[in-house]
Amino acid sequence: MAFRGAPAGPSERHNPVREHLVTRYRMEPPDPARATVEASVDGVHPFVKQDLQEAETVPLDQWISAVLKLPRDRLNSWASKIGELKWFEDDIVQSNLKKYCIASEEDLRYDPFVSLANRVIQLARGKIPGIRKSKSYPVDTIQFVENSTHHISRIPEHRGLGAKRKLDVLVTHGKAAQTLKDNNRIAWVDILQWWELKKAGAQLVTELSDERVSRGMTKLDKKGREVVAAISPPPKPRTKSKSKAAARKKNTGVRRAKPVATDPQPAPKSAPKTGSKRPKEEDLLAKGSSRDSNGSSKRGNSSSFSQEIEVGQQAATQSGAYALEVLSCTYGTRVFCHGVVLKDDKLTLWYYDASGIVYTKQFLSLVHDFEMVAALIIGIASCTPEQFGAFPPSIMKPPTPYPRSFPPANLEGNVLQLQHPDSGKRIRLTLKESLYTQYVLLGRRTFAYVVDTSPALSTNGLIAKFAYQASTRKAEHDLVSVARSAGVKHLPTVHMWADLWKVSDGIRKIILSDNEDQGKYEDRTLRMIVYSRYAPIKKLFTDHCNLIPLMVEQMLGCLHDLRYKAGILHRDISVNNIMYEMRGGKYYFILIDFDMAVILPTDPNATYIASSRHRTGTLPFMSWELIDDAAGSSGSSWKPIRHLLRHDYESLFWVALWCILVLLTRGLDSEARKSSLGLAKLLEASDLAMVASKKKSICERTLKASRINLPPLAQDLADWFYGWWRIFKRANGARSDWEERCYDQEKRGESPELFDEETLNGIFTKDALNAVLSPLMPFKQDDVEIEVEIAEGPMPDAAVEASGPLELAKAQRQTRAKPLTEEQSNIRAGVLARLRPRKKTP
Repeated sequence: MAFRGAPAGPSERHNPVREHLVTRYRMEPPDPARATVEASVDGVHPFVKQDLQEAETVPLDQWISAVLKLPRDRLNSWASKIGELKWFEDDIVQSNLKKYCIASEEDLRYDPFVSLANRVIQLARGKIPGIRKSKSYPVDTIQFVENSTHHISRIPEHRGLGAKRKLDVLVTHGKAAQTLKDNNRIAWVDILQWWELKKAGAQLVTELSDERVSRGMTKLDKKGREVVAAISPPPKPRTKSKSKAAARKKNTGVRRAKPVATDPQPAPKSAPKTGSKRPKEEDLLAKGSSRDSNGSSKRGNSSSFSQEIEVGQQAATQSGAYALEVLSCTYGTRVFCHGVVLKDDKLTLWYYDASGIVYTKQFLSLVHDFEMVAALIIGIASCTPEQFGAFPPSIMKPPTPYPRSFPPANLEGNVLQLQHPDSGKRIRLTLKESLYTQYVLLGRRTFAYVVDTSPALSTNGLIAKFAYQASTRKAEHDLVSVARSAGVKHLPTVHMWADLWKVSDGIRKIILSDNEDQGKYEDRTLRMIVYSRYAPIKKLFTDHCNLIPLMVEQMLGCLHDLRYKAGILHRDISVNNIMYEMRGGKYYFILIDFDMAVILPTDPNATYIASSRHRTGTLPFMSWELIDDAAGSSGSSWKPIRHLLRHDYESLFWVALWCILVLLTRGLDSEARKSSLGLAKLLEASDLAMVASKKKSICERTLKASRINLPPLAQDLADWFYGWWRIFKRANGARSDWEERCYDQEKRGESPELFDEETLNGIFTKDALNAVLSPLMPFKQDDVEIEVEIAEGPMPDAAVEASGPLELAKAQRQTRAKPLTEEQSNIRAGVLARLRPRKKTP
């Protein structure tokens, strides 16, 4: 794969920089049809904004101790040493502080801040005692880099989903910094930390001038120039005093000059500031931040204060968006990440993991707490990979030692040594190709890899899926086992599983130790499950979209049996959670990922108790009612609605529509592609209320009335999609008729009749849906007759991807037309041998 913009040819393979870029960033050629969102608050994924509502606050000392592993006494000792060495008075430090403070625009602050931070790292080399060297980044390999003009490279799985974001300032290792400088290219995986800089209107030149004077340095004017006070003339000798009346008459209309200091550089204070004074609290999310610790108002001008709060909220949202990209684009390599928001001179620290967001109650001032900020920068530059969120080495064994290999582009080559839960044997799992990583900040953060096992668990391909599942939920393998025992089909074959660790076992243990907000915390367990490898439906539907109704028909049956045979509700139907394989020459779709699934109570009238406070479902495929409910979750009187089977049925419609909008853009002109992908983007990254409104509108109107034009490749599905509209129309009519009857019954003093919310009075049942949709299917399994033995395991990938209804039928006709040669017979026998049923591994 050639790096975009690079000339193709033999010389390419001899360019080590280019080879590093291609293999590390896995770039693809640009696609102008991909809908992207520039860096702005409006383009931030709506779940990030929702997650920020539940963010927790901790004391500054506790955050630094937990995340950076820096006890307060060490940070204080570093700050004292920096004060003794008078770094604040360093020419380069002062020059960049002045440029930062006088900057008229926000982006003019990036370069001086980067120069200032890198100067601190440079001054720290060999001067600051106690910097960890074992397993840590040497301070000379960490660099602060301005990045405001460069988009960060996204991974292929998230093209058209993740936004094109431009970080203000990033922290990275020297090799990635050089790559950015030489090629204007860097990947999210290489970003160790980010700093979001915001301009809120503070008079920083005045602040810096006052700080300089307090340290015995010269004052600054409004343009940052040093002001040397004029020396006053020596006082005249005192003469004999005149009468008061004469003095008043003589001095009438004469303005006396104010006395000025005779010494242009006052004596310095006894000791420079080291940040030992407890910083004030200033909540960026405006949680009780209108007053200081003494209860007095922080701002005299309420409009100015409101503007500062708005800027702070924007900074917090942008920082959350960067965390989303870092954790989503790294194929599970990062357990957590952290960033810094610098609003004017006020610095706030942020931390993100699967359980939530934590930020500091207090801030440090870049101007007034310079020594503490410098000590913090040194602490960041000497972090170990684990303090930047690397997988614990006791679980994952990297192929090369840290820090040379961190952050790795993925976990390929890492090894897990686990005990099989049934047999008790020691199993060695080696992670190979990365297949999938979920685009999400908090929650499960699912990622999947192809794996090899020793000893072998299966002769077919295996997939290891990892997810941070809520600890209160049933493990996925337990739910699949219950469903299989109940006779449910279209389920994956599970080979082994393991719980690796809990989020609360790491940094969270320190954060939770003394945290008043810990009642909001939801612990999560990183769980791994190994199952047989199946093929994704994205590739299949790109070539054979007429199979979409067949997938829906099979999934309707699976979801129905899960609910009524096993008492299980899946609650996360999405395009990534439906796979397929060929069985007996027929397409066999398989439902995976039971992380969100629940076992329902036997009593249908039992009180609904959520097993997790986190949302259920994947946004573009969720029922509009569930999204609308989530949009109102911030209200004080909000109560979550129950997730029902009909919501999963509706998700199948959104899966089908998403496939049409995203996968079938081949042959469309640029305007049509932009329109199609723009709608898909709207359903993924818009405000929750907007997504709910748009989906509701689509359900109440036909696709054509909603200005959704089916591409030429999907014209055979027009009647089938129209069938869905008829179903939604009947459901709305049933609810309206019931509400009208209830109104009349109440007027007559009668008890209102009950309404079946589960099926909308029989409209949303498997049989009712199939009665409408099945006659409209453009393709059925019986249309292709192929004599192939039924196989439990999946076909090899090449055979799966090449298999479509037309190709299979054509191949079979050719086989019957003439006898096979000896070589062809041997090949066919080999294929059939691989497809024969095999004894299942316990």
